Amino acid sequence: GMKCEAKRLYEKENPIGSMEWVEEVPDNFLGQHHGEAWAEFAVLLRTQLVDGQQRLHSIVVQSPLLKEALKQVFGSYPGISLGKSSWTSEAPFKPFVHRWYEFVSKCEEGDKTETTRHLQLLRSALEPELRETFATISDFKSEGAIEFHQLWMIFNPGCVVYSAQSGAECAYKVLRTEKRMSREEKQEFFILHCCYVDFNGKKMGYALHMHAIAEYQGSNTCAEIGVYPLEVHPDKLGIEQRLVERGRKFNMLLGVMYRAYEGHATDFTSRQPTKYFVRGRIVIDAATYLRFNGGIYVGLRALDATLDTPGTDASKDFEEDDAYNYEHMYLDQGRILDNAILGAASGGTDVTKVKLTEDQLLLCRHLVRGYSLKIKKWLDFSVDSVQEIQWNDRAFESLELPGDYKDLLLAFSRSQHIKAAQFDDMIEGKGRGMVMLLEGPPGVGKTLTVESVTEKMKVPLYSISAGDLGTDPPYVQARLQEMFEIAEAWKAVILLDEADIFLEKREINHLSRNQLVSVFLQSLEYFTGTIFLTTNRVECMDRAFASRIHLSLTYPELKHESRLKVWKSFIQSLHVDTSAMTDDEMGRLAEKELNGRQIKNVVKMAALLAADNGGKLKPEDLDTILRI
Repeated sequence: GMKCEAKRLYEKENPIGSMEWVEEVPDNFLGQHHGEAWAEFAVLLRTQLVDGQQRLHSIVVQSPLLKEALKQVFGSYPGISLGKSSWTSEAPFKPFVHRWYEFVSKCEEGDKTETTRHLQLLRSALEPELRETFATISDFKSEGAIEFHQLWMIFNPGCVVYSAQSGAECAYKVLRTEKRMSREEKQEFFILHCCYVDFNGKKMGYALHMHAIAEYQGSNTCAEIGVYPLEVHPDKLGIEQRLVERGRKFNMLLGVMYRAYEGHATDFTSRQPTKYFVRGRIVIDAATYLRFNGGIYVGLRALDATLDTPGTDASKDFEEDDAYNYEHMYLDQGRILDNAILGAASGGTDVTKVKLTEDQLLLCRHLVRGYSLKIKKWLDFSVDSVQEIQWNDRAFESLELPGDYKDLLLAFSRSQHIKAAQFDDMIEGKGRGMVMLLEGPPGVGKTLTVESVTEKMKVPLYSISAGDLGTDPPYVQARLQEMFEIAEAWKAVILLDEADIFLEKREINHLSRNQLVSVFLQSLEYFTGTIFLTTNRVECMDRAFASRIHLSLTYPELKHESRLKVWKSFIQSLHVDTSAMTDDEMGRLAEKELNGRQIKNVVKMAALLAADNGGKLKPEDLDTILRI
């Protein structure tokens, strides 16, 4: 309708017991009524009696001018469609509460036109109804507390919310909100459907984040709620600055990155997330992480997509996925579910085309996916705890090997990374790997050799023992294939420790062991990187394997001179006072027939003892440990 008037209607029970809207004031109402036809009015005001008070139940917008203006006000506000002949908004009129500033600005825009008069008419009807709501919002901003049934007022679709419940500061963009009961109907939850910026190894985009706030009594503060609009935080500017800076760092950690790490990391690959404290080298690699952990899916929507499309219900993806359900989410307040597809997700945006805005940097995930080389687990690492590697350039120089052996090892390893395809076998893809065998008793420096070479090359060392691979041939084959693929993706050097079982000569009476040797040889044929094998003994090596070794080194037992160098090396690396450790004392220690690993353990334990006794390492500390 074009008539710039609001037609008030009243709720009345009809003879069959259902409610209907009428022009006449029912007997239980007080007030005036109007008798004009309904269709010509710009707005219909539906009124009902609540606790003896007339309250606006809903408004029906019939004016085409008004609908056109409201399209500009609401934009892509979720759940609104103004394309029909009329549009109805029911109390508590959430779209108007959340877009009131834009609505008022539209009302006061330009000269007095018919559209302006229609807008002012609607405003005059809404203002009395929303006065109490705006007072509640004002109280929340000043006092920082709100009741459960009022939560919808403060979570405006499109606003940025802040949470530190995960142990890290995080920002999310609200898509929409809703209330839900747990499946057992025991408790009500207020659910925030939000998004953040993530990377799935190939593309960047928006991923879904759901946060459930359990029903509570009385008023709760922001801290008690756990997630709240960033705009009310007293350190809003500081948080924005920190999160944007972290977003820039996140953006620099895309692809395969070899880094150092010290801090907590989380294993999301199992049903129950588990935290670990990690100190050591890591490889950041989201693509390989997701490839070898099929239970985790990162669905993304393109960064330039409209997130709050009317009618979108991103949460349906969770309900249809057996891996996630609301029952699981409702186990405790603050349970977070990430990585559902946002509606019809388009798969994110190619990283080569991405230049994140500051608003998007603010929303970047606080974790990156990768692998801990020390504890051998796929983990999610805190962006803030990722560090550049402080390379130990002395490690290779102090390696106790003949000079030409050291140069040969390094040359072989380096050339393999640069020219892996230069010496292929006749069959494409075969024989491109470099295999080096280090043989000798425990503790003579085999592992240290490989660590020193990779440190000099500045590449990851992917270390695994034969025991980790098991003895079941199909499983061993799958693990070897995975290991080789990962090493090639990272340009890493592999160290297979205690590889004796794979080297021994095949015999007719040992079918199971023969299978293992065959599986290993077959897998090795197509490996294109560098692999070091260590063994304590080589008695009867399989001929087929012997022909595939490019370089073999034999380490003798440590002599007095070598043991002295090992003692000095470990003692000088300590962060305690070692002035009492004279050359004579270290010469005395070198008389003891210990291998390098034993010497390292003695020095480590003695250093702990020294730290507890004033921080100075004394010969007596080492003697105490040696007596144990």
